[in-house]
Amino acid sequence: DFMGGGFADAVSSGTSAIYVALRALDLEPFTEVVVGALTDAGGMMPVPLINCIPVVADTAPGRFAPGPEEISEVISPLTRAIIVPHIAGDPADMEGILTVARNHGIPVIEDCSQAHGAKLNGKLVGSFGDIAAFSTMSGKHMNTGGQGGVVYTKSESLYQAARRASDRGKPFFMQQGDTNQAASMNL
Repeated sequence: DFMGGGFADAVSSGTSAIYVALRALDLEPFTEVVVGALTDAGGMMPVPLINCIPVVADTAPGRFAPGPEEISEVISPLTRAIIVPHIAGDPADMEGILTVARNHGIPVIEDCSQAHGAKLNGKLVGSFGDIAAFSTMSGKHMNTGGQGGVVYTKSESLYQAARRASDRGKPFFMQQGDTNQAASMNL
């Protein structure tokens, strides 16, 4: 409700949330995922863990996150996703980034681990892209104590894929009698 509707799944950490979001997108191995230059390692490490290649986009001038120009510079024919980090509560230029992403048919993951409740033009971060990741670890301003995270999307099909990826590949939302759908951990 806070995000304006959609679907959310609790996971064990913000890093797990990004991993699950990437798995939900079902990216082909050895393709590229654009990541921000200024982020926690947890915002980038899930990319090689799914056998994809992180490609770093520089930060926009005077900002913590890349902008549309910086992302455009690193998009290649192998680019299959973009992870946009909102760092220190400073929202990235999501309208511009989404224009670039849509022109190339590339899904966008918002890493909101450092920007819970931040708004851009009156709209909450995490509600712009295809799927979002939040960290709720003890060091965040919205925390669950210890570690924790949330995967959020307005897409029911992405939510269903994320749910399967976050819980050992269990056959959630599948026909009765189906078995695990993919090798996955309990995240």
